[in-house]
Amino acid sequence: MDMLRTFVAVPLAGATRKHLLKWQDDLKAAGAAVKWVEAANLHITLRFIGDTPAQSVPAITAALREATASLPAFPITVGGLGAFPHRQSPRVIWAGVQEGKDALQALHRRVEAALQKTGIPPGQGRFSPHITLGRVRDDKVLPALSECLAVTAAACPPVLDKAGRIVFLQSVLMKHGPVYKPLAEFSLAGE
Repeated sequence: MDMLRTFVAVPLAGATRKHLLKWQDDLKAAGAAVKWVEAANLHITLRFIGDTPAQSVPAITAALREATASLPAFPITVGGLGAFPHRQSPRVIWAGVQEGKDALQALHRRVEAALQKTGIPPGQGRFSPHITLGRVRDDKVLPALSECLAVTAAACPPVLDKAGRIVFLQSVLMKHGPVYKPLAEFSLAGE
């Protein structure tokens, strides 16, 4: 059985990705060993599915199309920097979502319900809208990175974008990092 590694995401506009790359550059000043997310891969994950049988793709696509068909596009504002589990011990560095959080939460619930209709079990953990900027590979300079996060966050103005599309993606793991291949795309109303 062919298995695909899949997830559902909201893509970001090119201008937003450029701002996020600038924020990454500012954070690189800390000198931490971080695997930075490439510009083309910056997005808001609505639901990571993981291993998905290839024959399930049409059913998942149909369920996602039905769940998002009547939803209107909505504005989002990307702003603020943080880290999981927290800034003092960063493992994943992220940019936050300020405006549009409630709409993204509602969209996540619709996506989650659509996936469950296809037999995919509920996701683990709480959904927190964010854009992953990088993953820390070495904790030797965590204090410098933590300080740099605070300084950079204060210097980065929020960026206005729009959630106008949902993409069902396959993640192909390569030596240099993941490559995302669209399996289906859904425009929200008004787009």
